[in-house]
Amino acid sequence: MTDWNKWLKKRELCADNILYVYRRDRKTIIHREDGEEFELFAPVYTLLALFPEDAFLNINKGIAVNKARIVDISSEGVYTISDGQTFQGRKRNLSAHRQLRKQMGINALPDAQPQAAPMSFLEKCTLLDDMPLAYCIIELVFDANGHGVDFVFRYCNKEMAHIEGVPVEKMLNRSFYEVFRNGDKNGW
Repeated sequence: MTDWNKWLKKRELCADNILYVYRRDRKTIIHREDGEEFELFAPVYTLLALFPEDAFLNINKGIAVNKARIVDISSEGVYTISDGQTFQGRKRNLSAHRQLRKQMGINALPDAQPQAAPMSFLEKCTLLDDMPLAYCIIELVFDANGHGVDFVFRYCNKEMAHIEGVPVEKMLNRSFYEVFRNGDKNGW
């Protein structure tokens, strides 16, 4: 029979340096704050019984997190730990997650803080401005019969301007044939 207290002490594992304990491939994994993981064949509840009762929170079957290392609990019950790892808590206990969030002072006023307006698709494309590959988004223009007659540049990155030899400002919101007067219209 394994002496789990001795096993933990030998590996310098204690309630203060364990971030979370979870099950993977029929093994219990202990994740220490330095990133090292320890695998063993003992149930999670056996290990948790060795620590102070209020040190860990069993948030889902086979997942226990160190209460002191929880940095956020979302309104959907997703727990974020100090190392960035996230775990989904029990869905049936969403009100309990919210209540715990309030008790712990975590994310207590998420709705009171002003939220940034969602970015439009073209605003999100600005992430590609400095990409080393030419990239553009075009809007296809069709006639009444559904035949393609033109396309309009809606987004171009810097590399697109470099490759085409035309500044981005001269391409944006302009017809392809306005920017490239010698463009082939027969391809449609």
